[in-house]
Amino acid sequence: MGNSIRFRLWLAATISILVALAIAGAGLRYLFELHVERRVVGELTVDLNELIGATTFASDGRLVVTPVLTDPRFANPLSGYYWQVEDIGTGSLERSRSLWDAKLVLPASGEGGELRTVEEITGPAGELSIAVERTIIDAGGRSFRAIVAEDHRTVEVSVSEYVRDLAPALLMLAAVLMAAFFI
Repeated sequence: MGNSIRFRLWLAATISILVALAIAGAGLRYLFELHVERRVVGELTVDLNELIGATTFASDGRLVVTPVLTDPRFANPLSGYYWQVEDIGTGSLERSRSLWDAKLVLPASGEGGELRTVEEITGPAGELSIAVERTIIDAGGRSFRAIVAEDHRTVEVSVSEYVRDLAPALLMLAAVLMAAFFI
């Protein structure tokens, strides 16, 4: 009878440890994904500010974007890294070579100067992308909307690599905790 109680206690402890570590693993994965998304938004915001600084209206009223984003991923077609500037008055576009002939489509723009993060837009290849955008109104009353986006797969790859590294550590912790309880 003593062995039966001991076995049930060990089984209950094992199940409790595995459930607790599974919940901890899911929570750590979620927190890491939030961290990576915040990092991506921060990097996109830096690129957006550079893009805005390189955008002007020519004397004839045309929107002009001088080459600014030196990251070669913006030059490779369908690379997952995109920028686009839209003249709100005329609807004309300037865009990165990586967009090829596609256009980034976002919900209606906000007020001038407002930074918005739109986490779920569809990229040119149909992929889920993270984007930051801002509408700028110049002293002459002309406005443009600048957008920088990155394929969400970069976040997914980082998270899956993290989980691949985390899983063995959690399994080792589970084994140590079960062994400690058994002893």
